[in-house]
Amino acid sequence: MKNTSETTSYLMRYEPAKHEGVANWRNHEFTYYVETSANIEGEYFYAADLEADYKLKRFNANRINEIITISC
Repeated sequence: MKNTSETTSYLMRYEPAKHEGVANWRNHEFTYYVETSANIEGEYFYAADLEADYKLKRFNANRINEIITISC
């Protein structure tokens, strides 16, 4: 069976509840360059962080401040 899902790259401004395992109690905003084939319009989605050796991270849609589709 052939996998037909295509990945999309995004530049995202995000306020995580935790950043690198530490509570983000000051609600600092971070910028992520991510890639995913998941639906980003759901409550949660998983994406590969392209600046952290493709480490898989879970993102909460309620904490996204801005997301931009990157096309190459």
